[in-house]
Amino acid sequence: MIGNSTLDVARKYVADIIPPIMPGSIIHDNGCGVGAVTRAVLERYPEFLTKTTSSTTTTTTIYATDINPEFIDDLKASMSGLGWEDVVKASTMPAENISLADASLTHSFTNFLIFGARDPQKAASEAYRTLSEGGVAVMTTWTTLPHSDALDRTREKLYGETGLPHIKPEWFNPSHVEALMKEAGFERVEVVQAECGLASKSLDTWISMAWSWMGMPRGGWTPRQESEWEANSNLFKQECLKSGFEETLSRRKDKRLEYHGKEAPENWLDIYCFSWNRSTAPACLGNTHFWNRSQSRLRRPLSTVILNQQQKDTAVDDIVNFLSRSGVMWHKEKGLPLRLGYLFSGPPGTGKSSLAFALASNFGLPVYMINLSAPGLSDNDIESLFSSVPRHCIVLLEDVDATQPLSRKLAESKSTVEESYTAPPPVDHDEEDVPLLPLPPGRGGKRASERRGNTVTLSGLLNAIDGVAASEGRILIMTTNHIENLDEALIRTGRADRIVTFTHATKQQAGEMFSNAYTGARWGHHMSRQAVSRHPEMEEWEDSDIPPLATEFAGRIRGGEFSPALLQQYFKDFRAEPRRAVRELDSWMEDPRAYRKPSLRHEHTAAVAT
Repeated sequence: MIGNSTLDVARKYVADIIPPIMPGSIIHDNGCGVGAVTRAVLERYPEFLTKTTSSTTTTTTIYATDINPEFIDDLKASMSGLGWEDVVKASTMPAENISLADASLTHSFTNFLIFGARDPQKAASEAYRTLSEGGVAVMTTWTTLPHSDALDRTREKLYGETGLPHIKPEWFNPSHVEALMKEAGFERVEVVQAECGLASKSLDTWISMAWSWMGMPRGGWTPRQESEWEANSNLFKQECLKSGFEETLSRRKDKRLEYHGKEAPENWLDIYCFSWNRSTAPACLGNTHFWNRSQSRLRRPLSTVILNQQQKDTAVDDIVNFLSRSGVMWHKEKGLPLRLGYLFSGPPGTGKSSLAFALASNFGLPVYMINLSAPGLSDNDIESLFSSVPRHCIVLLEDVDATQPLSRKLAESKSTVEESYTAPPPVDHDEEDVPLLPLPPGRGGKRASERRGNTVTLSGLLNAIDGVAASEGRILIMTTNHIENLDEALIRTGRADRIVTFTHATKQQAGEMFSNAYTGARWGHHMSRQAVSRHPEMEEWEDSDIPPLATEFAGRIRGGEFSPALLQQYFKDFRAEPRRAVRELDSWMEDPRAYRKPSLRHEHTAAVAT
């Protein structure tokens, strides 16, 4: 209610704390206000709003309820403009008497109302009653408010009373709420603390909002107090400034500006790489490695990865089943570890990394990347990194065949370390590759001393992947350019449950890539007419012009010879010229890497000479 705090917290637990929400879920936004949790869910999963005519597609439903009819009226008024009408069902309803069937919900979110509920125990019991087995419930509470001391001092000066009118002190204690949840029937209760932001146009705006809710005396506003509103709220402001509240707001603002100098978009995909610090302790303690968020990027739709549709559907179905409640319960009942592993195999540039990031984007899973060739890395480090990833994420090991320390260990039976050393195979650089660690100069990117500093072994890696102490709930994706170079133990079922083979683009895939490149959003659509005039190469076309061009392109290209990455670069070169991309295809196929796009003047001159 105050400064979007409910929305800020909801975005955190929807994105980072709870398991991904699957299509077809039945969600209760309890104490919804004007729909903060509903907004957080639909921002994170915009596909829930996509209308479909398929009879097999399940629809996600969100029941948004609040005891305050004014909030519900405001929510209903905004729903049509947001396109929520088919998904969100808003109604007035007290938390202590929820008119939903037993075990009918997959998710129940109770938003701070525990502070003001007439019977908090009854509200928690209702949340338990309506939640299905294996469902997820979240109840939010404050552990502290940065302005609570200022409120106490102001209320004592004005009314001779302390404490907040709507909040009993015990509700600031997370253990009190945890005990309440267990008493209501919940068995597995986890307490997670996260910083909550207070967003407002100005300090004065926030002061007025906070005072209107928390400044009221216990007996309600009197006519005299209403007439003294401005003076009293100004007193509250002065008390806030004394307690350093303005500095608290400033620190929070600075924290939001951590992504390249600007706030990250809501539909980001987080990518983590590990960092390392050389220990100052004795050498036997080695190096310390820890996860560090390296970047965030906009999610990539699965439709932009041109791959055999059956392979994509199989991967999606696997992950849906793996993340579903029934999948979790099945693994538990069968006594099987909750893990899923893939090996993506194929030549460089065929889309292995692209599919990994698209799958992560589709399911909202963060990506954790490990460079097994990093200097100073040991088996203990690998085990520690694997064990510290969150329960729902993708761990990505790229180019495992090019992992120099590991391949060296496999070759030691034939020769010594130095004798068996050869330059690593070419690394797969497609458009999704993320730099892991800068490698020092020298043969193979590392000095001999640092090569010896990496002590990763095959047995250590296997133990981290599925040893007795290995983490569960994560998806492992390994990529390789040469599957024949990998040890059978690394790619057996249980570590690599499915092997997906990537090839150079077929004629059909090339045509699909052409259509994807030139339909929908176009390069230069945001330019002014003056800017467009400086680019005479830009062609005019409609989406309806692309299918015949794509067919012609697919008919002329040599299938199975060029990687999707090469084709992607070709389309970038001709990003505003689909017809010219078809005309130049024969010249490009002669030598794609040496090809240089001719200027329009050169092309016109050649045409006249002919």
